[in-house]
Amino acid sequence: MKMDLIGRAPDNWIHLYGTLTDADAARLLTMNGKLERSSLLGSMSLGADLWANADTDFYNTLAGQASLTVRDGTLDKFTLLRAC
Repeated sequence: MKMDLIGRAPDNWIHLYGTLTDADAARLLTMNGKLERSSLLGSMSLGADLWANADTDFYNTLAGQASLTVRDGTLDKFTLLRAC
């Protein structure tokens, strides 16, 4: 895992970018103890490059790109992806 968070004091914009590579999806999603079983299994990689204004409305100014890839895994009980 690699993540960088950069802030610009003059205008309060932040830049967050990073990667997570070959993480065990089930272990990552159940580590807070609230879930006994993860509906996502496999090797997960995540990439993000995000910008936001931390001084005004953070969520309305949030923009950028993110990608999620899962290899050799399964996704249980997700209605939109289930075959009819």
